Amino acid sequence: MTTSFQQWGTPHGIAGHAEYNGKDLKEWEAILDRIPFYKEYTTGPQGSRFEIFKEKHHSDLDIKMAKRWLKNNLDVVSIDVINETKKQSLSMV
Repeated sequence: MTTSFQQWGTPHGIAGHAEYNGKDLKEWEAILDRIPFYKEYTTGPQGSRFEIFKEKHHSDLDIKMAKRWLKNNLDVVSIDVINETKKQSLSMV
């Protein structure tokens, strides 16, 4: 599935963790930028279905780490990856 962040709606959290060491704010912000947002949908007593929103700057490794974080920290039934749409150019050729 492909959609824009605005159409996808408000996320429920970020699929990862980053501790700020109090020194290099730009480095910490770069780490946070690689952690994708997720939404959670409860499916029943066995857990929840998750959607990870993959933006253009997220690598496959970022998504793999996000999936691992969700599985290790929450009750996951399934995980879907939603890809961000490419912004359309307004210029005429």
